[in-house]
Amino acid sequence: MDQAYLANLEVHHRFEGEPVAVRSPDQSLPLKVFPNPATSVLYVEQPHPGTAAVPSQLFNNFGQVVHQGQLLQPVQQIDIGHLPPGIYYLRAAYGPQQIQKIIIQ
Repeated sequence: MDQAYLANLEVHHRFEGEPVAVRSPDQSLPLKVFPNPATSVLYVEQPHPGTAAVPSQLFNNFGQVVHQGQLLQPVQQIDIGHLPPGIYYLRAAYGPQQIQKIIIQ
């Protein structure tokens, strides 16, 4: 960028105060997903495996569900070898709270 242009820019708004943060659901219910990036198999480790199945969905970048299932084991295996390379989103529902993780394949 032209230095003269940058020198003539004026700042009209300035942020003052303390930064604001929103507590992520991942902090209270840490869902571990590995390996990431993954090529053929994805492992999902539940934070507190219990007796209830946890509904899960895997979405592609277009918001289409490419895998749907239940997390039943403390460490659940999901086959993603048939999916094209890209970015995916794993969503797991723990009652009213949902956890979402980004997966690279």
